[in-house]
Amino acid sequence: MIFSVSLAQGHRPYMEDTFIVEEIKRFNKRYKCFGIFDGHGGDSISKLCKERFRSVLHKEMEAGPES
Repeated sequence: MIFSVSLAQGHRPYMEDTFIVEEIKRFNKRYKCFGIFDGHGGDSISKLCKERFRSVLHKEMEAGPES
């Protein structure tokens, strides 16, 4: 998988945003999922979203579409 990312740090002294790229195989198909998390005023929530992205994504994919 090839992709590019560009980040720009704003006025804060450190980067607050995070991102993740996840490839999922399901029914002999491959899906690329991208998550971009904006850290308004701190990086704690964007880091938490990145940490939980995989488990939530896999759980939702296993559950399938809503009836």
